[in-house]
Amino acid sequence: TKVSYTGRASVDVAQIKRRLMPGIKELEELRFITAIPEKDRFTKDSAGVWQVHFERYVEAPAEAPPQQVLEMKVEDVSVLEGRLIGHGVSKSQARRFVSEFDDDRIETQLEALEFLLAKGGDKAPVNRGGWLSKAITENYGPPKGFKTRAQLEQEAHERAETLRKKEELRRKKKLAEEERLADEKAREEANTRKVEAYLASLTPQERERVENDAVKDSPFNMARVGSAFRAAIIQGHVLRLLAQLAAEPDEE
Repeated sequence: TKVSYTGRASVDVAQIKRRLMPGIKELEELRFITAIPEKDRFTKDSAGVWQVHFERYVEAPAEAPPQQVLEMKVEDVSVLEGRLIGHGVSKSQARRFVSEFDDDRIETQLEALEFLLAKGGDKAPVNRGGWLSKAITENYGPPKGFKTRAQLEQEAHERAETLRKKEELRRKKKLAEEERLADEKAREEANTRKVEAYLASLTPQERERVENDAVKDSPFNMARVGSAFRAAIIQGHVLRLLAQLAAEPDEE
């Protein structure tokens, strides 16, 4: 809040300040207004107007006490110890088992217990910790139908490998069939070119004679076959003819 005074120049400003200050101090002590230096309380602007500044006192938020650090002592336990403890085996006994027996033996009995619990029924141990302690100490045999995680992983690996081999065999068969068809197509195209080249080398009369011979030698009724089948018969006849010519010795 600002209070302005624009009175006559003859007014003694210093005297006014002295009269105001006791009341201002009292308000500051009562925490009704914020305490500030006198030079900031009374200011004079460029127009020669004196201003008195007041600001309502506001309580500063109390600082929160430092958070207390709680120290907790945590014992290091191995994974196997943790699993044993989780099934009710005491910490000291779990540590003793891990130190006395090999990991595979403990792991197998843990998995056997979890198998029985998952299966349920009368054979599911009620006292898990007690059952585990005896199973590890006496080295129980596997329950009926139980397989260790290692066995299950091995079986899964074998199934995957069998599937992979079948897929590889199928892929190879498909590739071989594609190659066979490609070779067959290439041979057919080569034979077609050979036949066309041979027929093109003949005179019209010679070509007609060759085609008639092919039709005559065919066991099929040519009146009932299409043009494509007729062309195939002629091609086969010409190929046999070319093979015979190739087999004949060259005349000297």
